[in-house]
Amino acid sequence: MTDLVAILGTVDAAFAPVRDWGGQLSPNAMIARKDYPELGIPWHGGGGSVNDRKGAELRLSKLAEAGFVTLNRSKGRTAKVKLTATGEVAARMMAGLPLPEASFTAMGEIAKRAKREPELLLDYWINERLIEPSDESGTINGKPVDKPGETRWLVFLEEMMLPSLIAGRVRVGVTCKGRAYYALTPAGWAALDAGCKPDKKPRAKFSEEFKSAYYESFKAAVSRLKDAQVANVGEIGPMPLSCSMGNWPVSRGGMSNGQ
Repeated sequence: MTDLVAILGTVDAAFAPVRDWGGQLSPNAMIARKDYPELGIPWHGGGGSVNDRKGAELRLSKLAEAGFVTLNRSKGRTAKVKLTATGEVAARMMAGLPLPEASFTAMGEIAKRAKREPELLLDYWINERLIEPSDESGTINGKPVDKPGETRWLVFLEEMMLPSLIAGRVRVGVTCKGRAYYALTPAGWAALDAGCKPDKKPRAKFSEEFKSAYYESFKAAVSRLKDAQVANVGEIGPMPLSCSMGNWPVSRGGMSNGQ
């Protein structure tokens, strides 16, 4: 099952806020996000030997048979892989990450500060440092966090946002200085209107081994995205948000930016 959390790490790396504007991370992440809903994410597992590749293909086939992934094969080999809803929940449980219902909680915090019909950019884009824990005890789904704006809280917030970023319910924009702003998409507002419907939890247990595998996969995927040649000529990725949006009206641009 280590493969499952490694796949999640690769997917999350593509959808996480791009805070480093060097290299090719921004355009390659954008391409990966566009391709993922239909095709999945490129599969880089299996090692170099024939036996390693065969073993990896067998493990992937078993994950597919269990309903955790769908496979996109080319010439008899897996080219891309996509997590099912069940597979994503299982992988997040195994790695000790926030589940989709926690992501709904964070979406609700955005909705408190945003406007469904924004007039100003800051009615649409909500600064990550303004998003707070959901209750006075300073917890999200019972998990204690730091005060809003502190580094550990911002990392946890990013991990909470990832299920909604992948599902297209939330967008993220980042300034040239690396500060993230989140915005609800029409699908996000509709999901909040409909209410959170938690996915049925599969049988999956957390372990430190799975947690380590996730973060190793995440870091390796970010490095690949940053260093790889951009496949689509002309793709430059999203432009950074302005550091001085202030009270700009939406007509001055900015809603089209973001990742």
